[in-house]
This record gives sequence, C-alpha cells and structure tokens, in this order.
Amino acid sequence: FNFDNEGPIITSFTTDRYSADGFRLNVTAQDVLDKRMKVLDQKIEEEAIIKANEKLEEVAQEVEKEREVRKKEENLQELVDKMAKILIDENLELIGAEIAKKAKEKIDEENKKKGGETNEKKQTRRK
Repeated sequence: FNFDNEGPIITSFTTDRYSADGFRLNVTAQDVLDKRMKVLDQKIEEEAIIKANEKLEEVAQEVEKEREVRKKEENLQELVDKMAKILIDENLELIGAEIAKKAKEKIDEENKKKGGETNEKKQTRRK
C-alpha cells in the first residue's frame, strides 16, 4: 500500500497463499474461472441427467396408460357383457332366476354372433 495525503492507494495485489506445509500456492483468476467452469459443467450434466430421466419416466407412464386404454377398448364388449351379467346376478331376487338365466343366455348368444364377426375383422386387419 502506498499512503499519500489522499488515502491508501493499492500499488500491488498478490494472490499468493501458503499451504499448511509452507509451500507457496499461486492462485490466479484463470484457475478460479477454470474451477467454476468445471463445477458448472458438472452441475449442467447432473441436472440434464435428472431431467432426461424424469421425461423418460413420464413418457413410459403415458405409453403404459395408452396400452391400458387400447386393451380396454379391445376388450370393451367383453367387459360390458361381464358387467351386464354381474348386474343381472345382483338383481336376481327382483327379476327372478328364470329371467336372469335367459338374459345371460341372450348375452352369450349375442357374443357368439359378434365373436364370429370380430374374428373375421381381426383376421382381415392382420393380413
């Protein structure tokens, strides 16, 4: 420092430091910037990996939901028929056993008719 009448004026600035062993360590602005750049690069890579994994997980979940929807659409008639039979069974006391039996038979007959049509459609689509 140089002290004149106007106050201290810095005449030289050094970043010399000493390690615990007493060895002189020179720290330059370039070293500090290089270290910061390296830390930033690592942070960018880590966050990119996290983001990529999150997005892949989101896509996987969406694809799984799409599969479930397609499967449900493909089995829609079967599910409707099962539900109809369950409803008939639940209301057995109200409608009577004979009517319930005939209603279920009609559902099965309808399935056989539609089943043939569906199989023909499926075979045509696959070809």
